Amino acid sequence: MSAREPARPATPPADVDPDPSPEEAPPVTAASPTRRRLPATDRSGHRPPAAGGARRRAPAPALALLLALAGLAAPPTARAQDGADARVAATAEAYGFARWPAPGPRRAKAPLLALAVPGLEHGRLAVDPERGEATLELVRPGGEGGAPIAVVTLRRLDTAEAARKALLARLTSVQVRLAPLEGAGEVAFATPPALGPATLVLAVRGNVLVEVRRAGDAGPADRGAGGAGVEPIALAVDALLRAAPVAA
Repeated sequence: MSAREPARPATPPADVDPDPSPEEAPPVTAASPTRRRLPATDRSGHRPPAAGGARRRAPAPALALLLALAGLAAPPTARAQDGADARVAATAEAYGFARWPAPGPRRAKAPLLALAVPGLEHGRLAVDPERGEATLELVRPGGEGGAPIAVVTLRRLDTAEAARKALLARLTSVQVRLAPLEGAGEVAFATPPALGPATLVLAVRGNVLVEVRRAGDAGPADRGAGGAGVEPIALAVDALLRAAPVAA
């Protein structure tokens, strides 16, 4: 009996390298599984960029959609401000703001307590120093403690330009289109005659914004149906402002 020879290792298939080197990848054949090689890393551990060296960019339609969504995500306060600015611009166009006459001199004060209106007396007076605003109620003689007939509000601003912007903002808040009123200010508007005796006058003289309105609880004889409107009160207020001292 002959001595048994030691077993020899199985010979690998011809298409497989038993010890492939990193520099030489085994060939891929139909009989062998596909092997994916990762790109080598540099000394810092980072892999080099893919062929071409450029990163992928979002397609143009996707980028446009993102920009549109960003616009829709604007803060509500910003959208509200944009809407308010658009309304003021529309009001300026409707009331011919660009054609208003040049403003007159600033008034140093607006002496509302010196206001005299025939057939009416002073009622309650309210002053807001922070806004530079004074509001005076007008009542019928002998009607102490009774309902006011009209309310006059004067607001003195720093400049005539600021007063006109305030008038424009006030006109924007009015629900009806007011009509021009002569003699009640450099610029003045009142409720249109088609609605009966005027219940509201908005005007500006220099740096003073004027508002004269019928009180909400005035009786039918005071609001209309033969009752006078607030135009005479507005004319008396403007005469008072024209006589007021001019600011230096």
